[in-house]
Amino acid sequence: VHRQLDSCPTKEDEVDDPEGLVISLMLHQRQALAWLTWREAQNPAGGILADDMGLGKTLTMISFILLQRQKGDTDQKKKQQVEQSGLILSNATLVVAPASLIYQWSNEIKRRCSPRTLKVVMHHGPQRETNPHKLSKADIVLTTYDIVRREAGLSDAERKNKALYEMPATDSERVILDEAHAIKNHKSQTAVAICRLRALSRWALTGTPIQNNLLDVYSLIRFLRCSPFDEYKVWKRQVDNTSAKSQKRLQLLVKTLLLRRTKDESDSSGRKLVSLPDKTSQTHELTLSSDERKVYDKIYQQSRFSFLQDYLQRQEDKEAGIETNPKGRGQMLLLLLRLRQCCSHLSLMKAALETESLGKAFQTSAPSSKVGKSRVALMGLISFDCSVIVSQWTSMLDIMEQHLKTEGLRCATIKGNIKPETRAELVDQFNSDPKGFEVMLVSLRAGGVGLNLIGGNHLFIIDLHWNPALEQQAADRIYRVGQTKDVFI
Repeated sequence: VHRQLDSCPTKEDEVDDPEGLVISLMLHQRQALAWLTWREAQNPAGGILADDMGLGKTLTMISFILLQRQKGDTDQKKKQQVEQSGLILSNATLVVAPASLIYQWSNEIKRRCSPRTLKVVMHHGPQRETNPHKLSKADIVLTTYDIVRREAGLSDAERKNKALYEMPATDSERVILDEAHAIKNHKSQTAVAICRLRALSRWALTGTPIQNNLLDVYSLIRFLRCSPFDEYKVWKRQVDNTSAKSQKRLQLLVKTLLLRRTKDESDSSGRKLVSLPDKTSQTHELTLSSDERKVYDKIYQQSRFSFLQDYLQRQEDKEAGIETNPKGRGQMLLLLLRLRQCCSHLSLMKAALETESLGKAFQTSAPSSKVGKSRVALMGLISFDCSVIVSQWTSMLDIMEQHLKTEGLRCATIKGNIKPETRAELVDQFNSDPKGFEVMLVSLRAGGVGLNLIGGNHLFIIDLHWNPALEQQAADRIYRVGQTKDVFI
């Protein structure tokens, strides 16, 4: 690793735009190409592009694919090893992304590359191409984490019984994970399946490489096959602890394998990496209505009483020598969830209470404090700006949509269950059609991964999440390259 850094390009080194690109890259993207080219020649081949969300990582990687295809200098020794393994050598780059983004990749390739420059195959849907020989002849194969989990995650026994075992039958030129934090749990079936994919080089794209702890990074290191640190015991013993040596090892790994730039950074001349409009964040503190306060207080008191009873019962059992299982953290989080939902709209948690005395307040048509405040704010914007509303609860989005349509606003909703092609159409209409949607409602998890919603410049986060990284991801759906208006969160 130390020796690799001796040949690492400087921050100022850059590569010319590759042939086949119909637009000019920004300086930080050309500089990224120099780093990507260097890393793909190292061992392990590949790395982590962790640029801030909205800095154009997708276009950077498309340009890199064009550049490497143009050079055509794949390691012949590696090719020979693949042929000897009995696998099909593929010249394709396999891009694995959330289902919501594969059509965004496809559209970006069509818009940014000359016609017929890259052959793209969509490995998604019931009619997807399954012949590994045909897949190997594409330049780019687009697929999803779910498909990889189903196809690459099969056991050896299952594989023998499968008529056509598609994805691991090929050894791709490279694998690119978009929104790579999807594998942050290294024990998940998705992460295990992703790590089984064969490729000559491996790349991870994520604006949030760490969301919880260093195990998030370990999962990426394991995907990159950075030996010996891809072994869990080695990682814990030599990297993921508080010793000074471990911290130095971590810093060296990050310096070698990861490239990250933020929107606030400046280049060597003192200019910002990207020119973006101003962003203003404001927190609105609301007062619960009388009905909301009654329900909130009732749930709060019930929660306290429930935990007091549980505590006293455990003490009695302990004195009697009886082992019992406490309600624990899960029950506490459930009660906290009810309190949080109460602050958004009472209908979200009406099943948890007897609601006869407050029946009207629990109807979705009733305006809650948050719904009322949001509606007033949106009505003041529709003549000149478009907005995005984010909630972690899809039922809250349904309530918001109901109230906004009552006011005559044109709106659409993006949830996890919407087909990728439909999602792409909604996004394109929101961003490009002046007579299209005035408000886009997005679930926090669906909207927090890669969506480009620069058609709006106001974003309303209706309810806060435990993980602030998800809220930052949602905010960067509108605050990104291409945004021309001042942004308000």
